[in-house]
Order: sequence, then structure tokens, then C-alpha cells
Amino acid sequence: MPLWESYHLPTTVESALDYLARYAGAARVVAGGTDLLLEMQQGRKPPVRGEVSTIIGYPFKEGQIVRLTIDDQSYEMFSKGDTAWVDTGSDKKIVAAMKAGKSLKVEGTSWRGTQTVDTYSLIGISAALAAIDQACN
Repeated sequence: MPLWESYHLPTTVESALDYLARYAGAARVVAGGTDLLLEMQQGRKPPVRGEVSTIIGYPFKEGQIVRLTIDDQSYEMFSKGDTAWVDTGSDKKIVAAMKAGKSLKVEGTSWRGTQTVDTYSLIGISAALAAIDQACN
């Protein structure tokens, strides 16, 4: 069962309210625009499990590397628009590091040239991933 059927990125408050009204209780707001996602997608063949990405809420500067750091381990992410991903071969290693880690940082450069750092606690990540795996089986 997918978590969502479509993803909308409104650019105004009025547009966000319109989506909420249109989908009457079925819509969910992702606040702040700084979300780290571990996608578990059943609709793809083969199913995708543990794909690491972030939707940061503003466009990254084109061609700039986004850095993901878990405790003292760093990984490079590639970006397009407001989303960044790690290369496919790194996903399992990063998920394992997240389970063992304490904090995660995403560092990037916005399209305006502003250096940004978003920090996440990893407390409870193992339990959350186990619950997701169970729900997706």
C-alpha cells in the first residue's frame, strides 16, 4: 500500500489550502519542507526498500554536491530541484549507519547560494524502520 498517490508542492498558502480542501481529509501537510525520506515503494518492480532521499523545500544550486553526514561518516548526494538522493549502491550502507547513529545532517547550497544545514535526530529510527517493513510486507 503506497503512502501517497500524488505529491504536490504548492507555492502559496492559498494553493496549499486549495489542495487540503480538494482532498478533504485525505491530504497530509509535510511541514517545514525539510524532510528526510526513506522510501518503501511497493509499486515499483522490483519493490524499492530503503531508498534514501531528502526533500528540502527549496531548489538546490544546480551542479552542487549535497552532503549527508551520519555522526562522523559523510556521503555525497546528487540533487535535482529541491530533492537529493544518494547513489543506489550506498542506500543499504547509509540505512545501516542511520540505525547505528545518533544524528544526521544534510548540508547543501540553495539556488541563491545560501549554505544550509538541516540536522535530524536518529533516536527511534530502528523501530520506525521495523514498523515500516512490517507494514509493507
